Amino acid sequence: MDIYEWKIKEFLINCKNAVTNNKVIIVNRKEYKEFLESFELFICEPKNIILELEPSDYVSGPEEDRSDISEKDIWIFKKQYDTGNGKLINLYIKLKLIYNNNEYNVKCISFHEDEK
Repeated sequence: MDIYEWKIKEFLINCKNAVTNNKVIIVNRKEYKEFLESFELFICEPKNIILELEPSDYVSGPEEDRSDISEKDIWIFKKQYDTGNGKLINLYIKLKLIYNNNEYNVKCISFHEDEK
């Protein structure tokens, strides 16, 4: 395992621990709302999908946070998801870990069907 693969695994472990401890913030953007509605997903489903992320779902990161350019901590993943009616879609998931009060919180910045 190379150093970069280890960093991806470490990031995902911290994200999953945060989700398990209910330390997750999902940014309520238009694309997110429309995605949940169009596939009739429950609000908890994105958390479950984050828990299923694997290093093989990694696309890029850490990247610069446009809201704080001093930080490079945005990670992007794409995951194939079965909508339950036999249709497979590709999800675009953008995550950021925030360290606060000796624990990680995960911020889900984007969660929607991949447009590419």
